[in-house]
Amino acid sequence: NLNVRYTSNYTFEQIDEKFSSFFNNFGFIKKVEIVDFAPEGKVLLNDELVSFIEWYTGNSGRDILAKQAWTDVARFSLINKPAINLGPGEPSLAHQQNEYAYIPKIKELYLILSKFLKNYYF
Repeated sequence: NLNVRYTSNYTFEQIDEKFSSFFNNFGFIKKVEIVDFAPEGKVLLNDELVSFIEWYTGNSGRDILAKQAWTDVARFSLINKPAINLGPGEPSLAHQQNEYAYIPKIKELYLILSKFLKNYYF
C-alpha cells in the first residue's frame, strides 16, 4: 500500500505512469492498482472569503497556516467553490490516533465565528 502526494504541476495520469513504470521495472509487481484518488485543493478566493480571512487575522489573534494534508476543501475546489479549513484542532495531529481538540479552543472558535457572522451578516 502506497500513499503518494504530489504537487499540482503533475497530473494524476503522469504520476500514475511514473509509479507504474517504476514498480514494473522491479519485475515482481505485475500490476499497479489505484484504489483511491484525491485531487489537490486549489486556492480559490472570493470577496466573502477574503473579508473573512482579513477579519479573522485581525480579530482572532491567530495566524493563517498552510494545511498539512488532504481535506474536503479539495472537493469544493473541484466545483470552483472557495473554502478554507477552520477548526480548533492541531493540524499536525489530524487523522492520527492521538488527534484531539481542547474544549476551550472549540468554544473560542464558536465565539469567533459567532462574532464574525453577527458583524458581517446582521
